[in-house]
Amino acid sequence: VSRHARLWRQLKDLYADIGDIFPYKIRRVVYVFKTITPIETITRTWLRKHDFEFDNLMVEMGSEEVADPSAHVHNRFYASRMLPIKYFIEDDLIKAEKLAYICDVIFLIDQPYNQKENLVGNIIRVKDWGEIIQYMREFS
Repeated sequence: VSRHARLWRQLKDLYADIGDIFPYKIRRVVYVFKTITPIETITRTWLRKHDFEFDNLMVEMGSEEVADPSAHVHNRFYASRMLPIKYFIEDDLIKAEKLAYICDVIFLIDQPYNQKENLVGNIIRVKDWGEIIQYMREFS
């Protein structure tokens, strides 16, 4: 029996016990097992090491251009539409331009592959993290 099956049985037993003392019926229990990916572990470690505070970290698992509909809700565009994101840091020019219509400020990290003369008004080209932090302090 898999670990997930054992855990599911334990959850069902727990909810059955609670159902005996709790006055409301629990109709359905939905469970999601989130696998922590190596890139998420590395990113969390780096952010903590460099004293970046964050409420939540979302590692993008897909994009709007894929056929799988579940990927449409786990990407930077969907998250930006659902959450009030003030600052977004991006290195892809096309994605930065799309995010510019959703977020308040997009910091575009300067790279040889993202050069363009005229950027959308709320996209700010930056050379490094220090410059991003400087702008954030200015804007706060």
